[in-house]
Amino acid sequence: MTQHTKHSAWALCLILITALLSGCASTVGLNDDKPNGFAYVEINGSDTALIKAAAIEVFSQKEGFEVVRDTGNTVRFTKDGSKATTILYGTSFNTDSTTIEPELSVETLNDGNHRLHCEVYIMEHMNDGAVKPGWRVLKNGHRGYMKLLNEVKDLSETK
Repeated sequence: MTQHTKHSAWALCLILITALLSGCASTVGLNDDKPNGFAYVEINGSDTALIKAAAIEVFSQKEGFEVVRDTGNTVRFTKDGSKATTILYGTSFNTDSTTIEPELSVETLNDGNHRLHCEVYIMEHMNDGAVKPGWRVLKNGHRGYMKLLNEVKDLSETK
């Protein structure tokens, strides 16, 4: 291999790595600290308890998520991630598995209606049993979660 070929190969590798890292940053939210940036839906004529009950029904019974925390206006769910999720979001060879953890929060608006926010986190479970804080997902799966939030809206809104 000539000197010119080696430099070209290194330049190509650096370009690819830069492109991959910038894509990952925008996908998983490395550069974003704004809350409630993933998905939300406004719900009319309901109350927090009914909205939370509908959310638990949709996420648990229909999608297989388990409730990990249910306090105040917030419910957090968990579900095992796929091998693809572990490969995409695992940060080391020590990553054993991942879980997908949507967190829903109900906010009361000035007009008495409610906004249901959804943030999604990917948690890493390491081979030694430790759990690493997760990535906050910004765009991947947005449509799927909007569909779920709209199902919650349909169940909890008064007609």
